[in-house]
Amino acid sequence: KKAAEASDEVLVASAPQESKAEGGTLSASSRQANSAAFENDSTDFDTVISSYGLSKSDEDDLKAKHRKLAKMGNNAAAYREYSKLFDESGNDYFAAYKAGEVARILKKKSNAKMWYNKALEINPNYAPAKKALSKL
Repeated sequence: KKAAEASDEVLVASAPQESKAEGGTLSASSRQANSAAFENDSTDFDTVISSYGLSKSDEDDLKAKHRKLAKMGNNAAAYREYSKLFDESGNDYFAAYKAGEVARILKKKSNAKMWYNKALEINPNYAPAKKALSKL
């Protein structure tokens, strides 16, 4: 029953996102500009991804990936996929946050801390990651 409850928690949570600009990933300076402009407390991937400043097609692609991950019922698989999504983009702070959330559910505290910190490296203003980190 515990595994099913943890699985339900992932299904209810928002999915991660990757942030790519046309022709590749956003530069560190572009990431910081986007992050600074979008101080938020949203855990809705549509809202967060919309703040990345992506082209319409890149934004739609990223949202589709997050939507798929939000529906995953297997926490271990979701963790691997969120990690992979972050690694592909290198700057998707929501994917890092979601990897941290799933790691927390899986009781991998050090991994959760690492992922929340990665999210905050990209967007120091992302309130959900700050809050989650403070609760570990």
